Amino acid sequence: MAIANTMKVALGKFACSCIEARFGTDLHGGVQAALRHYTRRLESAINPIAVPVFCRDQAPDGSGAEFELVVEPKIESALEREARRQAVGMEQIWTGIEPQGDGSYWGLHQWYFATEECVSNPTLGLTAWRVLHTASGSRFLRVCFSEPGSGSQPTIAPDGTAAHATFGCVDSALISPLPVVKPDQFGEQVTLPSNKTCFGRSQMRIRVRDPKNDPIKTVLVTLHSGKVTRRAKLKRHHAAVTATLSLKGLSAGTFTVTVKVVTVLGNHLAGKRKYHSCPKKLRPPHPHHHRH
Repeated sequence: MAIANTMKVALGKFACSCIEARFGTDLHGGVQAALRHYTRRLESAINPIAVPVFCRDQAPDGSGAEFELVVEPKIESALEREARRQAVGMEQIWTGIEPQGDGSYWGLHQWYFATEECVSNPTLGLTAWRVLHTASGSRFLRVCFSEPGSGSQPTIAPDGTAAHATFGCVDSALISPLPVVKPDQFGEQVTLPSNKTCFGRSQMRIRVRDPKNDPIKTVLVTLHSGKVTRRAKLKRHHAAVTATLSLKGLSAGTFTVTVKVVTVLGNHLAGKRKYHSCPKKLRPPHPHHHRH
């Protein structure tokens, strides 16, 4: 006898609206019916749509839902096979995304006709995106849609106020605050040679490590000695960057090494250290040989 298994189901606001519109307010039963329909289409070699279909006659203000659902082994196997198949070559839903001067993004959304075949609409819809913050520091993505052919460009102001979206807007789930690299972490992320004694080597190596969850985007290591300025050569190795400075031909005296780091998330680290080059050792004079 086949034993049914449990799977976790997460529905967004639009998905809930679509399920309720087609199958009624019983989300559990509606999802079961939708999955059975999906499986039959897979078995009949009619590939169902690989992405959610936005129901154009439903307002996007419903609440999402998350629950455990008991599914038949036949349905679970079909979903697993389809998930593996879809892992290659997924269709792009959002295209032409361009940043705007106010910090939001504009682009296009792929729509689908609300038919059993789920045919893609060749006319794309204007769309706007913006990352917003909550009072606790968490972030979420707000997306506002206009229907295909409407010609109305949605906008999202810095305070989250939306306008000109003929279809409506939807918010993503909250994510934790992004990591912040503090200036006092310079010593943790950057390893500079000691300057307690004079520096006599012909090269200096500085190691810069990626901060946790915020890798390095750019590193600039420079040497200043009087009118002389040199920039280090950089080489990445796993989660760190090694900067190598050449000290050849540098006059004896004091020089300063400056390190500036910018991470992928826009955090900055900067620091500098002064060094004293060791005086060059004087070679003993060669003895003069005289003929007798």
